[in-house]
Amino acid sequence: INMTDNNLNGILPTELLNLTTMEKIVLADNSVGGLKLEDFTNFLNLEVLDLRGSSMTGNLPTTFESLTNLRKFYISSDLLEGTIARDIGYVTGLQELYIRSPSLSEGSIPSHLGSLTNLAFLSL
Repeated sequence: INMTDNNLNGILPTELLNLTTMEKIVLADNSVGGLKLEDFTNFLNLEVLDLRGSSMTGNLPTTFESLTNLRKFYISSDLLEGTIARDIGYVTGLQELYIRSPSLSEGSIPSHLGSLTNLAFLSL
């Protein structure tokens, strides 16, 4: 599903969470909310998750171990909290990682990102 820059706003339906076989979810540059980032950890086939410029709230997922097929993960929101989970290092196929949030700007680059041997693009 790709709904980039469609001027969507409001609450995403929770029924979206029933589509767990999707491989690509792109909701970039829309003012949508209602779902929390951790809700996407049930998408076992997910290869691309792009939520840049969204209004997602909550914490970064505390576990990535179920997202073993994830190749590209992009998120930027002023409303996110938390830290990058240690087990993101288990997503060894991850090639691109983009995480932007003012609450994540403190500290150093987590050492567990060193386990991402296929990572070609990193932006924090």
